Amino acid sequence: LRIVFKHYPLESLHKNAYTAAAAAEAAHVQGKFWEAHDYLIKRRNELATINYKEMAAALDLDAGRFIADINSEEVRKRVDDDAEFASRRLRLTSTPAVYLNGRPVSKLFRKQIGFWNMRVKALKGVYKARKRQW
Repeated sequence: LRIVFKHYPLESLHKNAYTAAAAAEAAHVQGKFWEAHDYLIKRRNELATINYKEMAAALDLDAGRFIADINSEEVRKRVDDDAEFASRRLRLTSTPAVYLNGRPVSKLFRKQIGFWNMRVKALKGVYKARKRQW
């Protein structure tokens, strides 16, 4: 199982999506992508008011580096490259999009609890194989 996460910040719908995507990538630089992802998803309706220094503290990140990375050319390029891929190659028009074995998974199927149970089971297997805790 290989999970690939691509950013596709639709600023026309969510004006703070790009900065949030950059924050997730900046956290990734310090090994905390999924923690940042979860933090931001829980606050998706409050993205305009997120204090990124507080976020860094909550995630135990080096705050100075985190803020610098949010605005760095390297992080911004990663977000831009992901958005370009989503738009031009996958021709996405909305988020989230899920692909399994290179094929899109419909929203209807993703709403079925069985799909997510399979995903969790597979991820737990990956963590166990790598001797990491879930």
